[in-house]
Amino acid sequence: MHSDDLLLLSGFLINTLSFVLCSVVMYNLSKAALQSEDLAYTSALVFCWSPANPFFLSLYTESTFAFFSFSGIYLASYGPSDDLHRLIVTLVSSLCFAVASSIRSNGVVMAGFIVYPALCRAYHALIAKRWTTVATSVLECSVGSLVSVTPFLVYLYTAYQRYCVGFTRPWCEETVPNIYSFVQSFYWNVGFLRYFRPHQIPNFLLAAPVLILAFSAAISFLKSDWRNALSLGINSSAELTADRTVIRRYSTDTIRGFYRNANFVFVAHLLALLATSVPFIHIQVLTRFLFSQCPILYWYVAHLLSDHETSTITKKSIVTYMLVFNLMGIILFSNFLPWT
Repeated sequence: MHSDDLLLLSGFLINTLSFVLCSVVMYNLSKAALQSEDLAYTSALVFCWSPANPFFLSLYTESTFAFFSFSGIYLASYGPSDDLHRLIVTLVSSLCFAVASSIRSNGVVMAGFIVYPALCRAYHALIAKRWTTVATSVLECSVGSLVSVTPFLVYLYTAYQRYCVGFTRPWCEETVPNIYSFVQSFYWNVGFLRYFRPHQIPNFLLAAPVLILAFSAAISFLKSDWRNALSLGINSSAELTADRTVIRRYSTDTIRGFYRNANFVFVAHLLALLATSVPFIHIQVLTRFLFSQCPILYWYVAHLLSDHETSTITKKSIVTYMLVFNLMGIILFSNFLPWT
């Protein structure tokens, strides 16, 4: 077999395996977050019919990135509650995030899923005067986040050593030399509002469905409990016993499904990505950008499709959107034509 054919076959097998494993992880993550097996199953099905499927199923990095991202999120968010086992699981989850950030640079944002619960746990432990838990939480936050972003830092350092030592390039003189930002800005014209031009309207139309879906998910969740949102989810981040001892990481709320208060961190992650991507990136990539790392989108779609109060028109529109983007994407992208 020719080496090129072997590379293509290897890429296909790795990507397909990653996609299958990611669907399993999505099911388990959804079951833990939504506390509903039916919604978890629907979320996994939505993942399998994601509008980003042309990239998930092609020789691209989305499936592998999503697998390690969702695996890390699951371990970081729903691992053991005792200090020792949690530290071990956090290290494993940070390694998952490290692999994700080595595949795609935006994986560094995943460190937030280690930082947020650790800080919430430290806050509640501080109130309860559990100093050991405070110390282990700070250690977990520091080590986990550092491990998560290390591949990206190594990438920046290697680029600096290769292109800046003995050479003069514009980006080398910056306070934090970042070849990634320079290449995107100089060669791809990525920058604040640079893509907001009349001739880019068709690309904004391509991104319109996922934009509507993302903002609807965030607004709907925040409106369900503004007090939880204003407290940044801290009040729902730990379960306290009568003597104020921290015994678990997640909320006591009895709500099942999309609107569980403990899911605030996933909405915050979605909003952070929207704020740092929409004004800057080539907007047509937003579909795969969000669907490869935001489980909350799948949960919101599953919620809408399963909710009796959702209108038939809305449900049909969502299904049509998913099917059309799958079909058009496969045809256009596989023939090297413009797509998301």
